[in-house]
Amino acid sequence: VEQAILRMDDILLKIAERYEKEPTSDCWLGMIMAAKADDETVRQTGVGLTAKEIRDNLQVFFFAGHDTTYSALMWVLYRLALHPEVQEQTRREVDGLWPLGAEADFDKIQQLT
Repeated sequence: VEQAILRMDDILLKIAERYEKEPTSDCWLGMIMAAKADDETVRQTGVGLTAKEIRDNLQVFFFAGHDTTYSALMWVLYRLALHPEVQEQTRREVDGLWPLGAEADFDKIQQLT
């Protein structure tokens, strides 16, 4: 477990470092990174987030996002299993947009009914 935690910390640190090098404010992570301040500034002014606080925020959103996605997918699959006719209609529609072996294309998602 400790190895997994260290690996996750490393991944999140690399993500944060990438945003530090190429800052952007048009997403949640960009806004969090814009609030970064060194530990001394935070202690003196109470303004900003330390590197640890940023990492902690990344962890919360990373894991909360996975849990939410998992729950939504499981609910959809459960509901489709209860309604085989809808499941078949959905399968035909998806197969029509993305034939077997085709790479997913996000632009086509808007064509789904």
